[in-house]
Amino acid sequence: AEAVAAGPLASSTAASPLPEGRVAPALRLAAAGPAEACQTKDGLPGVRCWTMCMSVQGLPCGQERAVCWDNVTHAPVDGDKMCPSRPMATSCAPQCAPAPLPPARPRPFCQGQGVAMYMEGFASQLLQGPRAECVALLVPTAVLDTPARFAAGCAGVFCLAACADLLWFARAA
Repeated sequence: AEAVAAGPLASSTAASPLPEGRVAPALRLAAAGPAEACQTKDGLPGVRCWTMCMSVQGLPCGQERAVCWDNVTHAPVDGDKMCPSRPMATSCAPQCAPAPLPPARPRPFCQGQGVAMYMEGFASQLLQGPRAECVALLVPTAVLDTPARFAAGCAGVFCLAACADLLWFARAA
C-alpha cells in the first residue's frame, strides 16, 4: 500500500508500507498543521485524532490548521494515541488550532501607570532601569514609558524652560 498525503502534501510521491489514509512520519513533520492529515473512509478530508481519521469537513480551517484537541485540558494532543482525558468519547475532537501568540514584547522601560512625583525624593529613571515607576509628564495621559518618550519629555521640558526665560528677557527689555 502507498502512503496517502492529503492537503498540503498531496503532491508528495513518497511511498511506504502504511495503512491506507496514513502519512509517513517524515511527511508528518513537514505538514503545515500540527495534526496528521488523512482521508476518512468516506473520502472526506480529516486529521488523525483518537487513533482514527476524523473528518474536518465542518471546520473553517480545514486540514491546514486542524489539530486533535483535548476539550478537558484545552491543549492539542497526539492523534495517534488514545485521548488522555475522560470521558474519551467526548474529550478529544478535531478543532482549528488557536492563533499563534504574538511575539514577546521587549523588556519594558518602566513599570506602572505613571506617577507625577516620586515619594522617595530624587530618583533617576535611567539609573533604576525597568524596575522604576513610569513618570507622567504634566497630565496623567502623558506617560513616559519608552526611551523615546522619555527623551522627548526631557527635550519638551527644556524647551518650556527656555521659552519662559525668553519671555522674561523680552519683558525686561
